[in-house]
Amino acid sequence: MLVSEETGGTFQTGLLSVQANDSYSVTLHRWTAQRRGERVEMDNFNVYGFARGLVVARWEYVADQRAHDAFWRR
Repeated sequence: MLVSEETGGTFQTGLLSVQANDSYSVTLHRWTAQRRGERVEMDNFNVYGFARGLVVARWEYVADQRAHDAFWRR
């Protein structure tokens, strides 16, 4: 599934905040999309772990997991 195809090109994300050090970064962003007659707007944050200058881990947290899952399940 390509997000751009699933949302008819309506998926947009905006970066709200970044905090980082040598080991981790946290990014807060808001995304919106329309899909199959439904619209969603939600904040998410991602945590990235770094080692030797490379991303070695990524975790994503969504503001409303049930709404997120329902939107993409339809």
